Amino acid sequence: MEERSVQKARSIYSRACTVHLPKKLNIHLVWTIFEEKHGNYEGAVNVLDNLEQQQPDLLIVPLRRISMERRFKHDDKVEALYRGYIERARSPDMEALFGIRLARYYAKVLNDPIRSKELLFKLLADGNASLRVYSQLLDIAYQSTPVDEKLALQIFEKILADGNISSEDKLKFSERRLEFVEDFSLDISLIIEFYNEHKNLENTMTEGGKKRAGGSVDTTVAKKPKTETYAAASNGAATTAVAAQSQAYQQQPMQQYMGQSSMDPTGQYAGYSADWSAYQQQGYGYQSNAYGYGQGYGSYYGQ
Repeated sequence: MEERSVQKARSIYSRACTVHLPKKLNIHLVWTIFEEKHGNYEGAVNVLDNLEQQQPDLLIVPLRRISMERRFKHDDKVEALYRGYIERARSPDMEALFGIRLARYYAKVLNDPIRSKELLFKLLADGNASLRVYSQLLDIAYQSTPVDEKLALQIFEKILADGNISSEDKLKFSERRLEFVEDFSLDISLIIEFYNEHKNLENTMTEGGKKRAGGSVDTTVAKKPKTETYAAASNGAATTAVAAQSQAYQQQPMQQYMGQSSMDPTGQYAGYSADWSAYQQQGYGYQSNAYGYGQGYGSYYGQ
């Protein structure tokens, strides 16, 4: 139908979304793809705006809107949308989600790492000290040319001093710090210092585990609810809510629009129907002790 008459196809989409299937997410999203493909920016915006008003808790709608504005190179609009969603975020997780995406937009699209760092540090200052924010700052340090050693070590220090981060996660970042200075630092004393700190942290956790196994109360590790989960890169980490949503976002609507799959009559695309509060932190796939630290420097000290 689309190949024969764009206007007839548009009429069918309009009738389907406004009369027959006003709450069907998939067909609305496919309609926006259709309008964007044919250069109808205003039409695509109207569809997404109406959908967001009807179902304000859907995560895919603001993400799709922002992506479309980016493709049209409306940089000011992209930033305004991100800022608005950050201000209206219902939880620290959602604030971090949009904040990190905006920071990535600054760094990767606008080539402005300074604004990216400022935004991420503001998230930390506002109390949103999630590992995802820390990790994004580390990414900026790693991607700088030359590598921003000062920034990276500053972030590692903040992570290891953060009382809200579990000892298990601190151990993983301690190992990453040791790996970082091995790769980039010119100061051997730093490598030795961080090796000793890493071994002390490792020993503390080992002793704490023995006490728990023996029935003693462990006073070295605060029992805090873990808000973020790391999974080893080799163990097939469990797919989080956002990861599942992202997969559905990448596959279903575009496939349906291109004729690669049929429209689901049961209202598929449920991956994005979850309330924003269901958003979970993504795993980082960092494998602890993957590099065998403790082999060389222990020998140096005769351990």
